[in-house]
Amino acid sequence: MFLLVYIDDILITGNNESAISNLLINLNSQFSMKHLGPASQFFGISIQSTKDTYFLSQSAYALSILQQTNLAKCNSLSNPSVTKQPSNFKPDNTISDATVYRRITRGLQYLTITRPDIAHSVNNLAQHMHDPAPVHLYLLKPLLRYIKGTINFGLPIIKSKLQLRTFSDANWAGDPITKKSTTGFCTFLGENLVSWTVKKQTTVSRSSTESEYRALAAATADIIWMRRLIADFNISHNQPISIYCDNTSAIALANNPVFHVRTKHIEIDQRLLLLGCAGVLPARRLLSWRPGKFPPLCILIVLVFAQFFLLFFPLAVPFFYFFLISSSSDFYISGSALLWISDQEIKALASPF
Repeated sequence: MFLLVYIDDILITGNNESAISNLLINLNSQFSMKHLGPASQFFGISIQSTKDTYFLSQSAYALSILQQTNLAKCNSLSNPSVTKQPSNFKPDNTISDATVYRRITRGLQYLTITRPDIAHSVNNLAQHMHDPAPVHLYLLKPLLRYIKGTINFGLPIIKSKLQLRTFSDANWAGDPITKKSTTGFCTFLGENLVSWTVKKQTTVSRSSTESEYRALAAATADIIWMRRLIADFNISHNQPISIYCDNTSAIALANNPVFHVRTKHIEIDQRLLLLGCAGVLPARRLLSWRPGKFPPLCILIVLVFAQFFLLFFPLAVPFFYFFLISSSSDFYISGSALLWISDQEIKALASPF
């Protein structure tokens, strides 16, 4: 049984109905509470459940954002962003000033909890909230029109093997002004998306290999945290974790330590990826996975809400605290290398270099 508490809202899940009933009886005897039945809404997130399937969406919240800008009946678009900024454009009164821009952009940041498809576009718009230019007001409208056509999109959660895998990518020098790259990665637990990040890198990368390698390091740090998190749900994960990368140079850099003498400008990321590497094996020798007991499907919903609380409600951390327990873990980079990381080496990642 798992209990999620934020202020006066409680979400309970588990596979023992009697234990849940006893807990509700004990809570009602001590506090004034109202039992709302099976979860259908939580912090504006709709939870639709069928047999072996859940669907998380924010369609009502997305509609409220469109109504604030009078775009509830607008024509939809198939792309959330403009691939090339226009040199000349007509001013649009739909988003009139910077105040409206900030309010709508903040609302879109909350919408990304169940809409990873707009995460990159919202990230680009949020970088200019302090002083939005007319072009940024112009670029916000296509995103809202895309949301109009995809208002029913959300996160499906289905029953599948509980095996972690991560996809990493980077947009090299994507910022037209600072020339900084953007890191992007997403983590799946089986067939379910449970974690994703889009973030501008802190320094300028001198090559696409460097930007991709930094994205790999960020994805590795996230997957270590995720593996420890699911360990608290009694989900053992002893098989290698797949980290997929589409840059052959970054894969070769992770697989061949001889190259690292010439890449000291990314030494910290190199140590994060390879500090615990005891050996490198071809990806074809990946160990097979032995399935164990399947936990309650609702646990996947709690994992999504864990990301949501830590990102948007830091004050909820004392109520939603996970004691991280390290156990054996393995990682491999698809295409070239299989990196083996043990208990002691994972603990070394947390210690100063």
